[in-house]
Amino acid sequence: MQPEPGESAPTELTIRIVRSGGLLGRSIECVVELDSMTEADARSWWDALHSNALLQAAQAPPRPDAFVYRISAPDADVDVAADEQDLPIDLKQMLDRALGT
Repeated sequence: MQPEPGESAPTELTIRIVRSGGLLGRSIECVVELDSMTEADARSWWDALHSNALLQAAQAPPRPDAFVYRISAPDADVDVAADEQDLPIDLKQMLDRALGT
C-alpha cells in the first residue's frame, strides 16, 4: 500500500495515536486525518507510518514506566506500539505535536 516515489500519499487516512504509561500511567490520545493537512504534511505522516525506524522501534523490548506510543491506521495496515526511547526523534516530535504535548 506504499506509494511509489513521486506518487502522492493517500489523503483519506485516519491515524489514531495513544500515549500511555509513564510513572502515572495516564493515557492521552488523538486522531490525525491526512485529508486535513497539506500534501507535504500528509506525505510526512505516510512515510513515518511505513518507515523501517518505526517497525524497529516496535520490536524493541518494553521498558518499565516508559511512555508507550500506539499508532494505528487500519487502512494503511499499521498497528504498532513502541517505547518513546526507541522512536526516532523526528517521529516522536510529530507524535507529540499531534497529541499536544
